[in-house]
Amino acid sequence: ARSRTWNQPLIHRLGVPAHLFGDIVMPGTVRGKLKREIAEEIGLTDEVDVIAVGSHDTASAVYAIPSTQVDKSRCAFLSSGTWSLLGVEVDEPILTEEACRAGFTNEGGVGGKIRFLQNITGLWILQRLIAQWKERGERCGYDFLLSAAESADIPSVIDVDDKIFQNPVDMEDAIAEYCEAHGHPIPETYGEVVRCVLQSLALRYKQGIDQLNRLLPAPVEQLNIIGGGCRNSLLNRLTAEALGIPVYAGPVEATAIGNILVQAIAKGEIGSREEIKEFI
Repeated sequence: ARSRTWNQPLIHRLGVPAHLFGDIVMPGTVRGKLKREIAEEIGLTDEVDVIAVGSHDTASAVYAIPSTQVDKSRCAFLSSGTWSLLGVEVDEPILTEEACRAGFTNEGGVGGKIRFLQNITGLWILQRLIAQWKERGERCGYDFLLSAAESADIPSVIDVDDKIFQNPVDMEDAIAEYCEAHGHPIPETYGEVVRCVLQSLALRYKQGIDQLNRLLPAPVEQLNIIGGGCRNSLLNRLTAEALGIPVYAGPVEATAIGNILVQAIAKGEIGSREEIKEFI
């Protein structure tokens, strides 16, 4: 992880064929040219470079985080979608036992950075609820549900990472079962169910930030929520209230923007991300 190379001794020890592990290239590396037939199909006449972008969609998204007054090392990110990826960008991996026990991973980022993050269940639970309500022909528009959750008042919270919520036959029943087993009031209305899920996510994000603060040299001062989930204004507000630090939402299409940025820098069309961070 520190040298950004394959662990060849481990590969050899496991007896895995070494040829399966290709060359590691950094984001921004030109890998070749787009095939002529593909270029013609999408209406391009000039030769087009194929450029390695972020190693993962989250890496591209993190690269598109807007400029702020807070030092980057103290600005956490939350890529919010079906899953939540919560972490910070660091220069070197954090490989302590405590980080491992807390479920943090070190993943390659753009510009040689490391994305030190946790994988958390995100809006998956809400998505499954909406899908099953639709199947039953019930009213479950997103705006309606968030409005109902805004006015709901229920103290119940669930552990969103509990295996009971991974892929239950009925997500609503799974929430009721969890609440009953843990002595919490069982949500009964649409609003109460959604409110329970969203405030549980906000508290899980607080837990993640608390764990980050124990592992970093200085505490996190700001959270940037990016991706499709940043449009959930109620979840954003509940998260800000739980964390007690500023929370910024957007951009929604962070992955696409970060992808384009890496390509633009590789082509020399902009000098660095810093040139247009105010624009983002």
